[in-house]
Amino acid sequence: LVVFGVCRLMKYLGYMPDAIFIPVMMIATMPCGLNTIIFPKLVGEDCRVGARLAFLSHLGAIISIPVWMYILLK
Repeated sequence: LVVFGVCRLMKYLGYMPDAIFIPVMMIATMPCGLNTIIFPKLVGEDCRVGARLAFLSHLGAIISIPVWMYILLK
């Protein structure tokens, strides 16, 4: 929602063209990458917390991506 508000403000003020608004919003809805799992594993630390967060992020993306697509393309 913060990214949406900032992008809307920038679009309203003329700093963001229409062609950039939707791709920026889609990037903001994407889940986190797997770096929260890979980096701790590389240095020999526990990666279970990162794995849980990545899982929750992907579950949230299942809902957030279609909702934002509906809002943006409506």
